[in-house]
Amino acid sequence: MMEKVEKTVVNDLFFDGIELLISCGFRLEIRTKGKSMAPFMFDGEGSIMMKGVEDDSFQLGNLLLARLSDGRYVLHRLIKCEDDQVVLRGDNNLTKVEICTKNDIIAEAEQIKRFGKKIIKGSRMWNMYRNLWLGSLQKRRVILAINRRFPFILNLFFLSTHSYEI
Repeated sequence: MMEKVEKTVVNDLFFDGIELLISCGFRLEIRTKGKSMAPFMFDGEGSIMMKGVEDDSFQLGNLLLARLSDGRYVLHRLIKCEDDQVVLRGDNNLTKVEICTKNDIIAEAEQIKRFGKKIIKGSRMWNMYRNLWLGSLQKRRVILAINRRFPFILNLFFLSTHSYEI
């Protein structure tokens, strides 16, 4: 059995490697980092299985890994795509968006693991988050307010009432 190894590397080097491996057809699992996708993903509490970008990757609600013009990398939800322009927004953001081109997209998430459970693209739980976050701004505002004040409530609800593993 292969032993898991964790190392810290510079973002540019790390994502250059990710981009190279993805472009060669590999699927990669990377650890979650940051809070911009809460409550769907939490900082350090899981991982994301990434695959190469395909034509159907540019559908609303898909999670895309992008290299932005300022050098940052984000894994955010696609909220708009017109011609070559892609607009992304993290689930934990109400209004802030990132704008890039299709060529800036490195990979697409096809599965996340959080708290030991898998949520696979296309599953009921995945679609619930996608539809909720693409829907009403008012609903998102309420859910994010609850999550910021009482994060354990949403975690307990989603961990105890849903089975994500297929």
